[in-house]
Amino acid sequence: MVAHPPTGCLSCSRRKPRRRFRARLRLLLTSGLAGWLAFAGVVLWSTAEAVQPAGVDRGAARRSPVSAQAERGDGKPSVPDKDAVLARLARLNGSDQFLFGQQFATLWGMSRHGQLVSTSAWFESTAQKGRWTSDSEAVVGDHPAVLGISLQMLAFEPVALHRRTAIAAAIRYQFAQGGMVTMDWHVPSCTANVPVAGLLGTVKVDGRDVALQADAGGSSFYAEEEYTRAIQSVTDVPEALKCLCLIANNAPLTSGPYQGMLGKTWLVAHAKQAAQVMLEEGLSDLPILVRPFHEHNGAWFWWGLPYWNCAALLDKPDAISGPEAYKTVARTFVSTLRAEPGMSNLLFTYSPDRLLGPHEQERFTAAQKKVMDPMATARERLRDRLVHELSEAGLAFASPAKTDAKLLSARATSRKASGAYVAQRRRIYAEAYAGDDVFDVLGIDLYHPIARPANAADLRMFRLQLRVLAEEATARSKPYAWTEAGTLRLQLLQLASQTVAGRMLQVHSKASVEHALARLFDPVDRAVLLRHYRLADAGPILLNARERAEVVPKASEDWYGTQLLVLAKEARVAYALVWHTYYDSTATSQDFYYFVPYPGHPEAPSYQRFHDDPATCFLHDGCAR
Repeated sequence: MVAHPPTGCLSCSRRKPRRRFRARLRLLLTSGLAGWLAFAGVVLWSTAEAVQPAGVDRGAARRSPVSAQAERGDGKPSVPDKDAVLARLARLNGSDQFLFGQQFATLWGMSRHGQLVSTSAWFESTAQKGRWTSDSEAVVGDHPAVLGISLQMLAFEPVALHRRTAIAAAIRYQFAQGGMVTMDWHVPSCTANVPVAGLLGTVKVDGRDVALQADAGGSSFYAEEEYTRAIQSVTDVPEALKCLCLIANNAPLTSGPYQGMLGKTWLVAHAKQAAQVMLEEGLSDLPILVRPFHEHNGAWFWWGLPYWNCAALLDKPDAISGPEAYKTVARTFVSTLRAEPGMSNLLFTYSPDRLLGPHEQERFTAAQKKVMDPMATARERLRDRLVHELSEAGLAFASPAKTDAKLLSARATSRKASGAYVAQRRRIYAEAYAGDDVFDVLGIDLYHPIARPANAADLRMFRLQLRVLAEEATARSKPYAWTEAGTLRLQLLQLASQTVAGRMLQVHSKASVEHALARLFDPVDRAVLLRHYRLADAGPILLNARERAEVVPKASEDWYGTQLLVLAKEARVAYALVWHTYYDSTATSQDFYYFVPYPGHPEAPSYQRFHDDPATCFLHDGCAR
């Protein structure tokens, strides 16, 4: 259980206003009367900020110089076009600064008025009422400069949830304040047997009406979601894993609510629905960075690399297969969405996950394994088994680029070896790249180890992975970004701070273990899961004093300052975005995760220092504009 943080907010940074103050002072010394007027204005602003009483929104004071933007003739705030956004990203790549971003930053939080509240309650009391705040603002006085949004939530969930309008308003607010917006798409498989919540809308594809159903929720974007029995032949393969192949080959969908519809029709209809919603919600002509079918080189999504062997999965030797199947799907979605009215300003981002060779695996001690989320461990077990069985049956796609990437990052210590490592990983990176005419921005998703702090070997690997990104982007004259980053160790640090050091620490509940066991269909896998956590039967997962000392983060770990900041600066990424917050105070296991701390969290001072560093750019800093 997470204790409630104290009321109030940490002292807002003065370093960045002082940087602007010094710039104005230099202007004063060189610009005569104009300089005196500018100097007087900044003195009044800086003084007003410094003497604000307790309870005043300090973030609002920092916003004042930036929010007075030029307006268009229709009275709406001026928004840059896509060329201006690309130029800004390129300037950031060439600078010593990067934008900091967070998924759902002003939509989902967990700290309100000094208390922890459920994410749903937080949303209802803030974004849904047009009140723009964030856990980040509560700590440092400013929002992240990049806002991550879910296209699935915006365009495909039931309208009755009343989130669409708030999400669209958050996007407009972010642009009005000079920020950027990126948009992922966790779409359920087109052949998954998913629950639906009624008719969502109708769009025209090739002159015919296509009805789309509202997404009732769930996690049918995961590859293992419908994997419930061993695979020995193609007849055992879950239909949900054939979605990408059916789209790429424009074959009839074989199951689910869209059964019988052509695969390409399904994808085109969804792209048109997305455009229609964005048009209706006042999001036309906005330069949103859309990031479809991300982390495709992993096995966790239905569009992932192991499921590209279309010739085998569809039993059609001449089928579009391998990377060409993924490229076809990406190109179809991007070209359709881009061609819709009001969508020509959209930008599209290509973002694989970490680029690992066949023998690169993280290793953890028994104590570190206990920290891992039981459901995530169960899903990983299922995925490993799924891919293994597909491979044994000749049904999985085997990446030549990955097979050839045999050099380990641990051995890439010399200039020659590191160059060879990067060259091998660049082939993995580009394997499914659909073309410079499809993607505008290059990215990579890199998360730090969950169960332990990143060590020197981890950081070396991250530096090399980011170097792959930078070299590939430079070769293609594209801007680049760290499109997803994060660590789950913030939760562990907060959890440990609520109990006496040296005592047993419960890191997972019995209910979470039972839930994970229920997800596994094979008793052998259930036994493996229990051994992973050193359990004889379902029960709470506890760390003893020795284990606790090994795995609980130390104050010196400082993920924001010693890992994210350092790596992002070195790689000169245009932005680095962490994932979103989720907290359910009603759940028996007190489910929560977050990647930005809240007031009173042990990591809040580290986040404050991260914000204060001249290299980091938050929403109202106006970097590289």
